[in-house]
Amino acid sequence: MSDVRSSGTSYEASERAVPKTALVLSGGGARGAYQVGALRGLHELLHEQRSLPFPILVGASAGSITNAFLGAHAADFPRAVRKLVNFWEGLRPDDVFRTDARTLARVAFSWAADLSLGSWIGTGRGRSLLVSDPLRALLHERLDMDALQGSIERGQLGAFALTTTSYRTGLAVTFFDGPTSIEPWVRSTRIGIRQHLTIDHVMASSAIPFFFPAVPVDGTYYADGCVRLNAPLSPAIHMGADRILAISVRYPRASDLGSHTLTAPNDGYPTAADTAGLLLNALFLEALESDVERLERINRTVDYFRAPSLRGARRLSGGFRSSSFGRPGTSATSPCKRSTDFRTCSVTSFVALAPPASAGWTF
Repeated sequence: MSDVRSSGTSYEASERAVPKTALVLSGGGARGAYQVGALRGLHELLHEQRSLPFPILVGASAGSITNAFLGAHAADFPRAVRKLVNFWEGLRPDDVFRTDARTLARVAFSWAADLSLGSWIGTGRGRSLLVSDPLRALLHERLDMDALQGSIERGQLGAFALTTTSYRTGLAVTFFDGPTSIEPWVRSTRIGIRQHLTIDHVMASSAIPFFFPAVPVDGTYYADGCVRLNAPLSPAIHMGADRILAISVRYPRASDLGSHTLTAPNDGYPTAADTAGLLLNALFLEALESDVERLERINRTVDYFRAPSLRGARRLSGGFRSSSFGRPGTSATSPCKRSTDFRTCSVTSFVALAPPASAGWTF
């Protein structure tokens, strides 16, 4: 557990004075490169912005890697974006997992032994389909977690969180660091724990089950944070965000597709690649979209009833906006204006409710 920041940090001193915008990055594997492209577009629009425009960073899976780079360079947003672009542009499969024939053969033999002879020789040899040692080495070389810690301590970054999935409990576990005003949380399927964050936490958040080995943190094994994170926006709200910018890597919504597309017959029987793609899409892409809809529905309910018990509730301002920076009809330079245009978008800023503790609502 990390020791908390002193109450004198610049972040805590300005908590009530300055609206806090959170950046939420979901998973998506290699599609995390799209998120970096969106951040580069945002940097071009905010070319005079030197410091990180997001005091709160929340990520899962590949999003936790991207956010860790941003947090480590919170005082220099342009430099952080350049480092991210260089990182993702130069990334190759053998930077993430071992691709040599000897390793692949050893992994195949281990799984074959487990599946065919496990009842006689014991199981546990096949831990994952891929060996992710190269990714760990690359992160140790390129990602300075001590610098991220320093950004928090100096008040240049308000709070940082990444989400994993516990193999022991099946819960979504969000590890976070930030000021003392952020309290750990416990919900039915997710919890928040304050800890000093390391490369192990980042690796755990990106450890896709079956593909990558589980990662131990304090003796407990964890997997990719997207597996059980049904409310990916909740950590940002727990950490005090007033506004949220979420960059998703999703496929089109049902509302964006015509009736002909929705009912069109398949070209053929789904292949193994189609099946794998369907499972990975369900793992990485659907939770964020559902959470956005849930928060919008809560806001519409609150707007309709205006119940006295909800007076004093904090609203997260915003509306959906397209991710195509500079395209006619978009508003990337002011993404947090209220909008009733709920079109498909990958970069989203939206209204959400963060109620006072006495209201009895939980997120």
